[in-house]
Amino acid sequence: MERFTVYRIEDKMYWEGRPKLAFQPVERWHSGGRRIIYTAESASLAILERLKWFLTRNVTVTNLGERSFIIWRADLLLREPPEEIDTSPLPPNWWTAPAWLSHETQEVGNKWLDENRSLLLKVPSSAVPTGMGWNYLLNPQHVDFNRALQQATVAETDFDFQHYLG
Repeated sequence: MERFTVYRIEDKMYWEGRPKLAFQPVERWHSGGRRIIYTAESASLAILERLKWFLTRNVTVTNLGERSFIIWRADLLLREPPEEIDTSPLPPNWWTAPAWLSHETQEVGNKWLDENRSLLLKVPSSAVPTGMGWNYLLNPQHVDFNRALQQATVAETDFDFQHYLG
């Protein structure tokens, strides 16, 4: 078994000491109404991903108000390495479309979820040039999900966007 570390920024009011398992709205790598958890390979990429998410919804750091966030890190114990997508079939500028209009990437993620092939799917970040940063999608329906989270070391750190970026 191999240890594998992922990061995510979470709104503190939704944090329950482990990743949120709510049905997610439409995003870049899945269509709406599916359980999926987006994570990043580093804390800095998780921050950048959340900032991009804010900006595409016209939210700025200064209008976050009193909202509190945490960065959580999960050291997962994996039986198999993450599956990696083949980006060659994607359109040349796949990362430029708004996440909710990224039908080609949503098809890739939906197929992965439907086939339940692996616990983690390695996908390129749309917040940095292709190949320079990776996100990892966690599949809560996978047979290893509960075991991996129960055996994981999860650490959380308060994060104030205004303090670091304001």
